[in-house]
Amino acid sequence: MDRLTEAAQEIVSFLQAQGWSCCIVGGMAVPRWGEPRATIDVDVCLFTGLGDETSYVEPILGRFAPRIDDASQFAERSRVLLVEASNGIGAGVDAV
Repeated sequence: MDRLTEAAQEIVSFLQAQGWSCCIVGGMAVPRWGEPRATIDVDVCLFTGLGDETSYVEPILGRFAPRIDDASQFAERSRVLLVEASNGIGAGVDAV
């Protein structure tokens, strides 16, 4: 298994273990529905609904390292939490 797939599997497994629904999007999902393209990170949509997004941030940051210093604040503003899988592959977890 390649490092990108390992990272995706690690992140999705964690999110699902919390009882949260999510899906892979972006460069990793494109080959299933269209033309393959190169990607260096994992993009995940986490189905949070509106208004309670911040309750998802701390558990995720408790498991995955942030990619930026102000990851919590950035996530609150942009609805995207930038983290890193244990193998160093970056991921964006988008609240939808």
